[in-house]
Amino acid sequence: MKYKSAYIIACSISVALLLSTIFGTYKIIYNSWLISTLENEKARIISCKSKHYSSHAGNSFNEIKYTPIASSRSGKKIYGNVFLSYDSCKNTVGMEVTVLIDDSSPNGGYINSFTQFWLANIALVIGTLLFNLVFVIPVIIVVKKM
Repeated sequence: MKYKSAYIIACSISVALLLSTIFGTYKIIYNSWLISTLENEKARIISCKSKHYSSHAGNSFNEIKYTPIASSRSGKKIYGNVFLSYDSCKNTVGMEVTVLIDDSSPNGGYINSFTQFWLANIALVIGTLLFNLVFVIPVIIVVKKM
């Protein structure tokens, strides 16, 4: 085989993407389990918490992202897991959401909204599968035929 190294690299990328797909699928199943086992309450998004990201390895990179904070009817504050732009986070303030109460979680639980609970995992699964199908597998097929 003339392009053995290209074949090995493409296969390695394919395996890495497959593992990412498996991890994303696991997280979707785990989130479904959390919904079925944790206590849920109605809550309202009351504000946004900021997180500052600074430069890495000499790059001049400064950015602030925001995550929503929900207050449940019982008074518990639940912090979101996904960071958003200021405008996106500010647009969620006042929205009524369902929260899953988990005292063992560092965030106090989970905001059960599509963006905060499902989007990243679904995007990981679909994105890695599509990238594998559109780019990596055709390279493996072409290189293997050479």
